[in-house]
Amino acid sequence: MSLPLHNRRIALTRAAEQSAGLAVRLSELGALPIICPAVGFALPDDYVSLDQALQRISEYDWLFFTSANAVRFTLERLRQLQIDSTQLEQLDLAVVGPGTARWLAAYGLKARLIAEEYSAEGLLDAIEGIEQAQILLPASDIARTDLAEGLRLRGAYVEQVVAYRTVEGDGCALLAPMMRLGSLDATIFYSPSAVRYLLKGLDRVVGLPEAIPLTNLGAIICIGHTTAAAVQQAGLPVAAIAAEATDDAVITALLQHQNQLGENA
Repeated sequence: MSLPLHNRRIALTRAAEQSAGLAVRLSELGALPIICPAVGFALPDDYVSLDQALQRISEYDWLFFTSANAVRFTLERLRQLQIDSTQLEQLDLAVVGPGTARWLAAYGLKARLIAEEYSAEGLLDAIEGIEQAQILLPASDIARTDLAEGLRLRGAYVEQVVAYRTVEGDGCALLAPMMRLGSLDATIFYSPSAVRYLLKGLDRVVGLPEAIPLTNLGAIICIGHTTAAAVQQAGLPVAAIAAEATDDAVITALLQHQNQLGENA
């Protein structure tokens, strides 16, 4: 009996260090995962704002994390500054998605609030009673300000600081030839920035007029509605959207799409 994703070539556009686990899972299902990161992550250009915020961490009421990278870079910087991480136990911690919650757990911390929808809107919908609350929001240098603005409209005091930089990955050089050969069955996007950087890289390699139809050759699977919107804004169709921000949900969406193709064949 053949495996459900037998010989399916699936491009993983997430940063290389974050794609390994999904690659193993897909391989177990018979797929041929191709790690071709459209994005990467780097230290901020300077730590001034982040350090100032962390040095007075006890003054905040809430700490919001919208990604696993925000958790990783923020808590590593806390450790480098030799600030006692137990101070975070006195704060209310909010995260987007169970994946980010698991990263917190790896540092011995538990989220009070986990937004099921993988977006700023999901956190805003889930939280209540934050009038006058002091909130720290460490994020990427290219992070949107929707969440901070939404929290301020509800009466909170929000400080959004840069904890890390999102940079272009090096996966396009590998991906473009495979796309030209039509050998990809699916491409998985975990973030809007991955969509933007992939198209930017393909534009440089093959030119955007060719990049758009090339990207459309395989099914596009997205981690959430915000990422799906970025794909659609680029003029590309979305084949499936994962129900939550986890590898399990991505695999489920991929398998459901595969089954639909079989039923329509």
